Amino acid sequence: MPGVANTMREPMIARHVAAQMPFLATEHLLMRGVKAGGDRQRLHEVIRVHSLSAVEDGTADKLLARLGADPAFKSLKVAILPEEMDPARYIGRAPRQVDDFLDQVVPPVLRRIDAVAPTAITAEVNV
Repeated sequence: MPGVANTMREPMIARHVAAQMPFLATEHLLMRGVKAGGDRQRLHEVIRVHSLSAVEDGTADKLLARLGADPAFKSLKVAILPEEMDPARYIGRAPRQVDDFLDQVVPPVLRRIDAVAPTAITAEVNV
């Protein structure tokens, strides 16, 4: 039952995604910081230092708050927006790429398999 296995994994997947979201969101924070006039190299270093520290002390869930409180970002009045914590913002073209793959790549492969695979034999059992 493939559906059951996937359903059972969803909470674990959600936990892993949630654990990584603060790190993914730092890219948007960096870009907005640069747009607000910050030095890219300096802001990147601030993010790097806080990220490593958050991993080391197990406080990754507080990473964005730490960055928002850092003078480098605080002086620019830049903080993570709530919508930047939405995982759907980070999937890019993946849904379209999957659809294209299923529409363009899979059908020819299935036709080649059908061409060389033996036809299934139906068995009948009489008792």
